[in-house]
Amino acid sequence: MVAFPLLIAAATLGFSLVDPEGKSLVPSSFPGGSSSRPLLSNHSSRWVFCYGVVLGMGLSSALSYEMRRRRTWEWVRVRLFSLLQESSSALVLCKFRKPTASDSVEGTAMPGPSGESKTNESAVPCGIRREVVSPDWCFTSTMTVTILTLYAGSELVPQSSVGVEFYYVVKGEGVYIRGDGDVEEAMKLTTDTCLVVDPFCVRGFKATGIVDLVLLRATDSVEGQDAARREQGSISTTVALLNTG
Repeated sequence: MVAFPLLIAAATLGFSLVDPEGKSLVPSSFPGGSSSRPLLSNHSSRWVFCYGVVLGMGLSSALSYEMRRRRTWEWVRVRLFSLLQESSSALVLCKFRKPTASDSVEGTAMPGPSGESKTNESAVPCGIRREVVSPDWCFTSTMTVTILTLYAGSELVPQSSVGVEFYYVVKGEGVYIRGDGDVEEAMKLTTDTCLVVDPFCVRGFKATGIVDLVLLRATDSVEGQDAARREQGSISTTVALLNTG
């Protein structure tokens, strides 16, 4: 979208450098003389150039807004990559479009705490992660919605968040840990409670009840750990790389 106003500006610049008779207004030197006419000396030509720049930026902004509103790029991206996958594109475009039991959603194991390193890299899983909304099959570039099931008595070591995160406690009891080290703060979680985590906030969870702690998480970022585990041919990794520049 940035190139759109630049193209119009370049076109109007070229137009403004030529007078109505088709003669160039660009300075040129002749033997024994100097420039015949200064660059953009024609008053009307300068206004044509300015109008072109304003028009180009206005049209570019309007077009960008409309494309974002209609999610044009998301539609193109998902439909294109769905054709490149081994499975039928209809399966990708219909995934979770009908009511689905959360327990039947295929998930991935979440590694638990690894000794004293304060990282979640243990070979012993502490829970399971199930994605229901993802750029892989939904018309969104950054939003992901995940069901996190933390086994009773297990823990997720506090780590820094990347984007804004929303958590809703579907079932169970636990503790929400905010901060790290001396400024660590623990808050109780019960069924039907919710919370918002700001970007780059250190947060962790413990399941303290006798049943699993089930959290519904929505975030506006596919970077960090979520993007890293999509290394195997996922389009979300491409989106994450584009977002990070």
